[in-house]
Amino acid sequence: MADLNITEAGTVQFPMVRHAAETGWTPLTPQAALARRGGEAGLLFRAEIKEALGRFNPWMTADAIRATVEKLEALPPTIEGNRDPNIALERDSGRTREKLCRPSSTTKKTAWPLCH
Repeated sequence: MADLNITEAGTVQFPMVRHAAETGWTPLTPQAALARRGGEAGLLFRAEIKEALGRFNPWMTADAIRATVEKLEALPPTIEGNRDPNIALERDSGRTREKLCRPSSTTKKTAWPLCH
């Protein structure tokens, strides 16, 4: 009987990167991704996520953006950490999903990233 060799990289990660490249995204080399994460311990492309948070949430101050990134980086590497980041961020900020998703007269729909 042949060994079944199924890996997350082969069945999920590489196909996802290939699909992203086919739809117009530019894949990064492992070295470039490592540099953007700030090393092996880094989880996020800090500059990119800070820029996106500010663009999608113009009401956020620089301190709020920094705090949000720190909270995201502190999430545990568990199922709960993957499932509950929005819930944790909402709870810690005192904002509810209803408040986050209610548009103001000056907010475009693209500024509500947690409403999906």
